[in-house]
Amino acid sequence: MDQLTGRLDDVIPRIEAIRNPTFGSGVVAASVSNGILTIRRIGDGQISVVGSKSVDFLSPYVEDIRFDTSGAFGGGLFVSVVQSQGGYVTELVRLDAPGEPVSTVATVGNAATNGVGLTFDFTSGGAGFAGGCYLYDIDFNDGTNFWRLPVSGSPVLLNSNVVYPGRVDMDVRGVEFDRTGRYGGGLILVDADANGSLLGGVYALDAFQNWSLITSQMSTNTLYVRDLSLSPGGLFGEMLYILDARGNRVASVSTSGSLSTVVSGLNVPAEYDDSGGAASLSISNDGEVLYVADFNGVYRIRSVADVPGPSLIALEPCSVNNEPVISTSAISSMRLIWSEALSFSASNLTVVDSNGQPIPVSLSGSGSIFMLITFAVPLESGAYTVIVHDSALSAAGGIPIDGNDDGIAGGDLVLTLAHRYPADLNLDTMVDGLDVQEFVNRLLSQ
Repeated sequence: MDQLTGRLDDVIPRIEAIRNPTFGSGVVAASVSNGILTIRRIGDGQISVVGSKSVDFLSPYVEDIRFDTSGAFGGGLFVSVVQSQGGYVTELVRLDAPGEPVSTVATVGNAATNGVGLTFDFTSGGAGFAGGCYLYDIDFNDGTNFWRLPVSGSPVLLNSNVVYPGRVDMDVRGVEFDRTGRYGGGLILVDADANGSLLGGVYALDAFQNWSLITSQMSTNTLYVRDLSLSPGGLFGEMLYILDARGNRVASVSTSGSLSTVVSGLNVPAEYDDSGGAASLSISNDGEVLYVADFNGVYRIRSVADVPGPSLIALEPCSVNNEPVISTSAISSMRLIWSEALSFSASNLTVVDSNGQPIPVSLSGSGSIFMLITFAVPLESGAYTVIVHDSALSAAGGIPIDGNDDGIAGGDLVLTLAHRYPADLNLDTMVDGLDVQEFVNRLLSQ
């Protein structure tokens, strides 16, 4: 994980991976300070201003930033700026190329009767959606609006209050069309309603405004999703990723809704955007790089498939070529020494006997290079399999272990631990009269 820059304008910017070669490469970031919207390009070791515009709003902030990936709007960069005092209003602006004027596309909402703060994405059509830009309201107490901006014309209000069944309020923090098709092909939304139902999650909305859950709805005290991004393939795979403020992490979301931490150790505020919580993430068009903006700055994260992970450098007791550990006493513990400090828990370890039956263990040493495995019942006279799963991560960067020692992060570490007593001469895991006979036979053969 490389830090590209610190805070910009003393706020957390909204970011978007560059999807139009006119803007170069890297990531763009938008922020508002002293009434000026500034759009910057961050990449190639440089930060440059590509556009700016004065904003005639009270306490404005950036709600979202997107390139027109549909091409219907010319492939330009769009930013939604929201007034957060005196009534919520969203101004949607566009920048067609670096250095050109930033122009207003539409102003949506009425400060007195329908305050809106809009996050948005583009589609060229498909899965029942007409082409255009779709804008979804975070809901500032006036209904959760759903809008469509056609290629020509003014925004059209599709529904004044689109919420998941059983909910009266949703605070949508990000939307993106599912271009992979793996999540239904519709509009994916993330929600964290921290001031009402205290529920949040990841959802799919189809063209007929029917809802489905991708994850279960959870308490915002457990999961507080700030943003989402879909990878089209590449090293990050065809996968949905979310930014979670409670775990200070980026997590992948499977099609079944399970979450897996990809990057940890971030500083993601669990706040509304107008209170400084506008953390965001975006994945490059080729699926090779993930960008994150948190409280401390903007980061570039390569896929773990492109970086080395922590590897095993020693273990005690030591077994060479999976030969049994010969000892007069049973094995009560095992210590693994890693190339760097790991973060792990009992869920990252499996120990089974030769019949595949689990062996109870306790685990300690998380945060250090030492992983101490203590067996509830000492191991003796048999073969056991110890598996450290690649969900065990480096403490510093959240990188999975390189368990299969191929130089690339990922892959479980699988060890065979066998034990026998010195007197078990016939290697049948028992010390009995047959071993005495084996001893006699060997003695007579000398």
